[in-house]
Amino acid sequence: FPWTSPQVLGKKPAFGMGYRASWGLGNVAQALLAKELGITVMLAQQSARETERTGRSFADVVDRATWSAFEAHLNIPWGADGDHLKTEEQVRETVSAGYTYFTYDPSQEIENKADWLEGKELEEAFRRTIPDEKRKRLLKKYPGHSFNILPFSYSFSLDQVMRIGVKYYRALGKIFKLYRLTKDLKGREPFDAEISIDETQKETTPLEQVFISNELKEKGVQLAGLAPHFPGYFEKAIDYYSQKDLQTGKKRRDLKDFEKRLREIVAIARYFGYKVSVHSGSDKFLIYPLLSKIAKGLLHLKTAGTSYVEEMKIIARHDPNLFREVYTFARAEFQRERATYELSTNLNNIPDPFNLKGEEIANLLESGSGNDDLRQLIHVTYGSVLSRFRERLWEILRENEEELFTTLSNHLKRHLQPLGLIEKFRTNT
Repeated sequence: FPWTSPQVLGKKPAFGMGYRASWGLGNVAQALLAKELGITVMLAQQSARETERTGRSFADVVDRATWSAFEAHLNIPWGADGDHLKTEEQVRETVSAGYTYFTYDPSQEIENKADWLEGKELEEAFRRTIPDEKRKRLLKKYPGHSFNILPFSYSFSLDQVMRIGVKYYRALGKIFKLYRLTKDLKGREPFDAEISIDETQKETTPLEQVFISNELKEKGVQLAGLAPHFPGYFEKAIDYYSQKDLQTGKKRRDLKDFEKRLREIVAIARYFGYKVSVHSGSDKFLIYPLLSKIAKGLLHLKTAGTSYVEEMKIIARHDPNLFREVYTFARAEFQRERATYELSTNLNNIPDPFNLKGEEIANLLESGSGNDDLRQLIHVTYGSVLSRFRERLWEILRENEEELFTTLSNHLKRHLQPLGLIEKFRTNT
């Protein structure tokens, strides 16, 4: 069973291994890797959106992980993360299923329009959004007050307090409500809580992070992690990039702004006593060395769907005709499925798989050296694809179980090595 979660264990980096398919082989591969390397992982990690799209339940996700840990003889602690929880019902489901880590997502309550309010409009929004007594408390506490978070110092102006208050007041109320419910349901059992504010229209500012952290601390919310909106782009299934040309689509991968902001994020996290959580962390190889150097034990990296893309490489090798069916279906579903993701995918950049051999298709799915547009197409259409092709995909993967274990193990080790969690490894063959 999920015994604990990384925050309980102390100052170690946390590594989430989300797995979308319900057939469980990937979970076994992850459990075997955790056993081999002796690292603590989130063996069960699934968002509410992912459970809905795959037709799974939170209980199914943790049950599959538990059985996989048993099969792998995993005898070190592992955790279960109910990711991006938005409702009380979802909290109740995850608690009932035995989860140990709860990530609250108040994105629907965040007022992004506050970023553009000025003058009388801002004052009116502040008055309308926040009750009198709470407005008075904020105005007494923050304007002119400095937070000395070495080597940085942060002070709030009146406008900044009003703007941040309007933007996050409802979100903070939602977080507190979900946290209290979790605490009531868990009773004396330990648990960890994280908040996700990464799905905003702008990157999280240092003042926003300080304000949110301080408000939750004063309300008695003990955070294990916070996921900010970092500068740059964290698109699904591809590496990090800092800017993109809207006309040409060309991506720049400058890390200067990311590193500068990361140092502030980590300093604030250390001051308030929680980990920095990196969402959509799969295949962001460019930034892993910086995360390892700056965040160290305060890092929580969440990986997820690219294990599914790795499995599709095996499908392409052993049944290219089945992959071509999946590809055709995925293209038809793409515009609907992409609605909840930030993507730069251009389907016109994908070579026609009907003109390629199975191994050539698999090479296009290779992270970093393959075709990013194909990887994103396959990545975000997982729900529709698994609903239609689940049994046929499962049959191919079951017949090639050893290759699956090796493929997933090597893929995850590519993440762990630059994070400093393991030494250099030789690719299994």
